[in-house]
Amino acid sequence: MFIPYKFTNLPKFKIANGVTLIFQGGRFTSSQPVTISGPEYDVNKWADPQHCVAIEAPLSVIFGKEITVTGMWHCPYTSPLWFEPAERANHVAGANVLDHADAINKAIAMCLKGTVFLPKGDYYISKPIFIPQGITLKGEAGQLYKHASTHIFPLGTAEPTKDVENPVEGDSTDFTKVFPYDYMFYVNCDINKKPSEPFANPWIAISHITLMNYPPVNRKCRCVYACSGAGFESVVWYDFIQAISFSPDYADGKCVVNCSSGSDSKFNEKIIAKLPGQPEDFYMFDLKGLGDSLLFMHNHLGSPLGKILNVLLCGGGSFQGNILNGDVRIHYSKGISFTDNHMESGAQIVVDQSIINFGSNYIEKGTRPSVVVKGAVLDNGYEKSRSVVSFRNDQFTVFSQTRNEEELKDINLKKERFRNLSEYDIEINSLVYLDINNTFRYDLVGGFGDVVPFGIQIKTDTGELTEFNRASYYCSRNSKVLPGYVVQAENSVNSPNTPNFDDFKHVGLVNWMAPLGTYRYMYRIIWDVERKIMRRVNSTALFFINVPGSTLSFQDDSQGVLFNINGFEDGNCLFVQMYRQYLYDQDGKIMDTWEKVEFPLCGANMIYDNGISIAGFKWQPSTQPTNAENSHTTYDYVTMRSGRVNAWTSQKISKGSPWRTGDIVYNSGTDTSWTEIVM
Repeated sequence: MFIPYKFTNLPKFKIANGVTLIFQGGRFTSSQPVTISGPEYDVNKWADPQHCVAIEAPLSVIFGKEITVTGMWHCPYTSPLWFEPAERANHVAGANVLDHADAINKAIAMCLKGTVFLPKGDYYISKPIFIPQGITLKGEAGQLYKHASTHIFPLGTAEPTKDVENPVEGDSTDFTKVFPYDYMFYVNCDINKKPSEPFANPWIAISHITLMNYPPVNRKCRCVYACSGAGFESVVWYDFIQAISFSPDYADGKCVVNCSSGSDSKFNEKIIAKLPGQPEDFYMFDLKGLGDSLLFMHNHLGSPLGKILNVLLCGGGSFQGNILNGDVRIHYSKGISFTDNHMESGAQIVVDQSIINFGSNYIEKGTRPSVVVKGAVLDNGYEKSRSVVSFRNDQFTVFSQTRNEEELKDINLKKERFRNLSEYDIEINSLVYLDINNTFRYDLVGGFGDVVPFGIQIKTDTGELTEFNRASYYCSRNSKVLPGYVVQAENSVNSPNTPNFDDFKHVGLVNWMAPLGTYRYMYRIIWDVERKIMRRVNSTALFFINVPGSTLSFQDDSQGVLFNINGFEDGNCLFVQMYRQYLYDQDGKIMDTWEKVEFPLCGANMIYDNGISIAGFKWQPSTQPTNAENSHTTYDYVTMRSGRVNAWTSQKISKGSPWRTGDIVYNSGTDTSWTEIVM
């Protein structure tokens, strides 16, 4: 047993090489500061036990408050539980707590390189923790609010000021104290953010710890500032406006894996609307700074400010398998792989002057285009910096079922969501290369297993990209968009006159959100809007769905409409104009109004109308359609290639068809159908 040892008037105490201290209830104590030193650090003798002091001790106090430990110690880990914590009274929660800030920093200093272990429990800190290169602060994983895990909380010690806290009117939260530092943890740097070890080798700085700004001592509290290629593994951040901000200094090997972040709804409500600094200052993960080999994987992230990830000047990085429920910004970066990520809540990705490979991402549509890609004209006014982006098997999803409990209680919230849904999936400017393959908009209706693809829609900084959008029933399968909005894609239609909508009926999978009453539907199938190449039967291109004149009556908002498509050999890839006539309201009053919606199908044969939109393509006011406005030429085979069309017909070509230079029309009929046509 190591008996208790109390120092008296002894500022320094040195332990010789090769000594093993065995603690079984004893401790070092002092009424004044004392430094206990082991052998001096020698990198060549790091693994030599005879050059170190060894410790065998339980997870309990073995060094008093006034004790500081230096030198080389031989042990599998150090722990702040070896150092006596301070007691703090009247903290923000109104109770006494133990302050482990000094104890954690002392355990780090004692460790030099290796693991500092925090067993499960709650730890409060009144000052920052400094983690040098090579130190891993490791806890025990668990769930929020559960003592089966390691929690660290910021401890309020400073009085708030209006500039620091600025509480909103009516805020009942007791912010009597605030954490008086910008960050809780400084990794490989001092409090002034000056790097300690330039070009540090990558390592895991924090793992298996839950970091909680709860009780919320400071709503503006940020957590970690890192000046290196530090890694973070299985860390939870809760009620912070920022989890990690990396230094702009060069660093390879940044790593965030298996982590999560989130916030309580009350914390979200109390975040002040305007925060100082630039918008990128408040991304939950600010991964700025030139560097390569960035890994961001298997994270589940939310943010009270709706901003998740900012990437700047990355020279190669992988973002894979994350849940990112907030905005992402990637700029001036190269060699980026952004794959297999899941994004909800209308999050948006902004790509600025970067090279990125997107693939197999699930992105729920919101009020803005889901992805914005842009290049820039440089300061000299004529040189241009472009973005090069590929999309492979990406999914822009319309969540047609009830989104949350609030929508379940109030259908008006669901109506508002669909009315505000963005018409566009991607927004670009003229300095962009896009390569698109099997990237569609999906209507998630009948459950997670249903796959109902539609073509995507692209917006430019001057309007919509019409040449792509009207042909997106095949451009979404395989196409390129070049700088200057040049669209390159190919398609062929073998049976342009056979597909049809064969019936429509009520279905309970979607709500009806238009006015109640009686409706009927008509449609056109169009292969090329500009040249009026349409599905025709006996020179008719406008059709009623089901039996001519058939109607559906809506008496409540519980059931929308399901349409079926049949009779097409090319996979139901087509462009549809659909019309809806509102015949009578629910009281039988004659309404006789018309609406129109256009949408590109990419293989779907189940189409749902919720009254506001079909797969996010919104109904717009229209006049009654007529068959007389259609061209009457029937085409038997059609190919499209990069804005030019080849078509085969056995009939005369109708006057006024706006054919372009480079189009070819083949007349395969008899001599009588070769009559000269004046275009």
